[in-house]
Amino acid sequence: MSAICGFVWQGPDPPSLNALGDAMPEYGAESAGWSSGKVALGSRHERAGEGVAQDAERGVVVVATARLDDRAGLCEALDIRHAERSALTSSALILRAWLRWGQECPSRLLGDFAFAVWDARCRTFFCARDPVGVRPFYYAATPRGFVFASAV
Repeated sequence: MSAICGFVWQGPDPPSLNALGDAMPEYGAESAGWSSGKVALGSRHERAGEGVAQDAERGVVVVATARLDDRAGLCEALDIRHAERSALTSSALILRAWLRWGQECPSRLLGDFAFAVWDARCRTFFCARDPVGVRPFYYAATPRGFVFASAV
């Protein structure tokens, strides 16, 4: 079980990423987070290593809660070596999908998922979830910013 949260803030006094994550203790004791300026992405999960994935060189960060089906097919489409596949988290696979397909990546994913991407290269913030909406994704867009989480 896992949960995600974060924000892109334009106004003063951005929310606390820790407070957002701490409001979802039922999703696990492990937490991970990333922030830069007024952008922050975080997760809570049961297993270490889940949650946030980033490509620092390209300036792309992904936070996801996901159960991806046909991981082998996705890895083939992304040209990921067999030796590397078993160690990749769902967030890391979604990061690779974003780097390859950009905003088209949700249409290439099978399973249930909710994720957010900060792409500093083009200053893009992108969120998606599976078409059925199995994974919860709550958000608020206000004049001061955009905030999201897996729980209200």
